[in-house]
Amino acid sequence: LTGRGEAIAEEVLRFEANVRTAQRLTPLLEVICDDHEEFVVEPFVDATVTVADPEDPYRPVERFVTLVRETKTFRGFNTTHMAPLALGEFHEHLFGATETEIIYLPTIVEKLFETYPERAREAIESGHLTLRTRDELPYGLAIFDERVGIGGYDRSTGLMQVFVDTDAPIARQWAERLYASVRADSESLDQTHE
Repeated sequence: LTGRGEAIAEEVLRFEANVRTAQRLTPLLEVICDDHEEFVVEPFVDATVTVADPEDPYRPVERFVTLVRETKTFRGFNTTHMAPLALGEFHEHLFGATETEIIYLPTIVEKLFETYPERAREAIESGHLTLRTRDELPYGLAIFDERVGIGGYDRSTGLMQVFVDTDAPIARQWAERLYASVRADSESLDQTHE
């Protein structure tokens, strides 16, 4: 092939890979694209896609919780649907074993303190948990030690329908930029939360 031919062939291969990725990510794209119209699929070419189905509606939640158990640090936003407040084991891990910073809707922070008043305060006071709030959040974003993930939710039920995660460096860069942008537009929670 000529130089021009090699360049064209490379772009065709990249296009085909991105089309295959978009097809694999369809469950996610269907639930997040209203919030994130310019989602780029290329960082997620080799991602793990975990979809809820009637036989196992909690598969995405289980995948998310597994990744939390394997990490020492965790940052994210709108992760309540990934692990509902009733999932005590998950929150115990977050409160004690993981350095965590989460951006939630103000109503979710209130529920967290209603559900785990002492543990939440202790985790904040010990430095294990930093909470921030923002009035609007899109889908869920999770940044672990080794992976990044995105959760897409059913808007009518709030249940997580899909969780996509990857260890691709380009996806981490994207997630870090997105998190920094959302964090910059959030408010720190006063540590003396009543």
